[in-house]
Amino acid sequence: MREDVIPQQVGNVLRDIYLGTLYRWFREAENEPEGRLEQELMQASELLLNGIVTRP
Repeated sequence: MREDVIPQQVGNVLRDIYLGTLYRWFREAENEPEGRLEQELMQASELLLNGIVTRP
């Protein structure tokens, strides 16, 4: 991880991503019963992780 990353902030962002995605998925469940929860969580997590890891 990058040296300037604060672990607690990363944890907060991960929680916010999870809860926000879960909220959107739940709200869309009536229109799209299968939903895209797993796909959206993976995309958001990948976006976050690409921002906090060091580049070789």
